[in-house]
Amino acid sequence: MLWKVLEAHHVRHHGYGRGLFKYRPDRLALYVKFLKKQLHRRNAAVFVAELDGNIVGHVMVEVQKLPPIYVHDKNAYVCEIVVGEHHRGKGIGTMLLKEAEKWARKKRMYSIGLMVHIANEDALSVYRKSGFKAHHLKMAKIVK
Repeated sequence: MLWKVLEAHHVRHHGYGRGLFKYRPDRLALYVKFLKKQLHRRNAAVFVAELDGNIVGHVMVEVQKLPPIYVHDKNAYVCEIVVGEHHRGKGIGTMLLKEAEKWARKKRMYSIGLMVHIANEDALSVYRKSGFKAHHLKMAKIVK
C-alpha cells in the first residue's frame, strides 16, 4: 500500500510520528476507511498511476470550502500525493498533478492548492515545475 511508503517517508525525513503529527495506533484501519469515503464523495477524487498492473502512485484531491465572503469560495485541494520510491523522478507525480488539475477545472475551481513540508525539496521541485507557487505559510504551535 502506497500509504505506508508515504508514512515511512514522513517519519524518516520530516519527524512525523511524534509531536504534532503523532500517529494513532489504528491509523491503517482509519486510513482505509478515509480512502473508501474519498472514493465515493462527489466533491473528491482519487487518481492512480499504474505500471505493469501495479499502482505506483496516487493523488487525492477534494473541494475545499472557504468562507462565502469570497467570489471564489471553493478551491481544489490536493490532500495527498505519493509515488513509490522506485518510480520517482519519472514524471509520475507531474502526471498525477495534471489529472488533479483537470478534475479541478471540470469542477470549475478557481485554484488548486496543497500543503508540503518546507524541507521536502524533491516534492517542492515537482510542485514548482507544475506551476505551484508559495501562497501562504502554515504555521503551528503546540499548546498542550
